[in-house]
Amino acid sequence: MNNQSLFEKYRDGNHWEKHPTIYAEYFADFLKERHKENISSKIIVDLGCGNGRDVNVFYNIQMLTIGIDISIASILYAERKYPRSAFRLENIENLGFSFESIDAYFCINVMHYVDAPKVLGEIYRTLRPGGYAFIHFNLLIIDQDYSIDYHQKKSDVYELVKDFKIVEEKIFLREDTLPTAHTHHIMQVIIKKIN
Repeated sequence: MNNQSLFEKYRDGNHWEKHPTIYAEYFADFLKERHKENISSKIIVDLGCGNGRDVNVFYNIQMLTIGIDISIASILYAERKYPRSAFRLENIENLGFSFESIDAYFCINVMHYVDAPKVLGEIYRTLRPGGYAFIHFNLLIIDQDYSIDYHQKKSDVYELVKDFKIVEEKIFLREDTLPTAHTHHIMQVIIKKIN
């Protein structure tokens, strides 16, 4: 199943908009621990921010926050709901940020819909040395009929992030019931740009 077909299959009901903010909260704690004195000067970008709920988590720890999405409806909703954060309508495969200008990236429920090598290249280009990215990679998405909608090997993920240092890695299952029952096998990584 190609990226667009996969998106079309699961977009009804926007089930990803109903996910809890636990991943953003975890990454916010991670960043606070590493930037105790100067967290308010750090810029974080949520790639594929949807309704802005995770952007708001980072805003609440006083980071400079930017949410990016390709959906105008999502951006307009996020701007209304979280007016103190910045939101941009943009394709994450071609980011409008300058070289090494961003301190952190957050990206969940997105990489299986985009050209992942391009996105990782843009993250690398725009992330400051010592900056972090929190990313969910789907290794497998299986629908309620046990059909495989998406598959990627761990070795594929390692190849995608080869220019970064993996700081943390975790694999887990997440089951969703909307718009139809399906299961994600997720590889969660926190990566760091070294040079």
